[in-house]
Amino acid sequence: GDMVSGSRRASEHIKQLRKWKVLMDSYKMPVYCVPSNHVIQSEMSEDIFRSVFEMPENGPDGFKELAYSFDHKGAHFVGIDTEEYNNFHDIGEEQFNWLRQDLGQNEKRIVFVFGHDPAYPVSRHKFNSLDKVSSKRDDIWSLVKNFDVEAYFCGHEHLYNKSLHDGVYQIISGGGGGGLVESPEKGGFHHFVIVDVTDGGACGI
Repeated sequence: GDMVSGSRRASEHIKQLRKWKVLMDSYKMPVYCVPSNHVIQSEMSEDIFRSVFEMPENGPDGFKELAYSFDHKGAHFVGIDTEEYNNFHDIGEEQFNWLRQDLGQNEKRIVFVFGHDPAYPVSRHKFNSLDKVSSKRDDIWSLVKNFDVEAYFCGHEHLYNKSLHDGVYQIISGGGGGGLVESPEKGGFHHFVIVDVTDGGACGI
């Protein structure tokens, strides 16, 4: 998500992303990320993202390394790109069809989907997230519901919020370091999220 503030100047944009990547690499753990509105600043941004990060390349045509999926032990993870340049706050038909196919082929019991924009924003990004067109948002949510997705993780709003929609959790985790936009009582605190998945397929969020 919002790893950096971003820039329309390619050299500055690359510098910011590389600095963030060096920091994360120092922790010696796998890191998977998807584009945010700050990361996609110009028509060059998607190629810059690909040049800095090495994400799985099994996404739909035109979205290699921007949308992807992978398995880890008993869980399936899917990253979607909600910030396609000039089509912000949507995943479009190509990604939607790929997501449906990917979830349909999955054989893992636990499934997580993550993207930058909330489907159900709670603060300053209402109607500036996947809810920009509510019918499209509803189609995406029907998909994750029908394929028994455990949770959708997102950011965009700089706060923490956990909500349940038609049996699927939405976790807004936008408090990793940027400026907070709400009071602590409304989720405005810096945080991280831990998810426990057992060998038997149970999940605690």
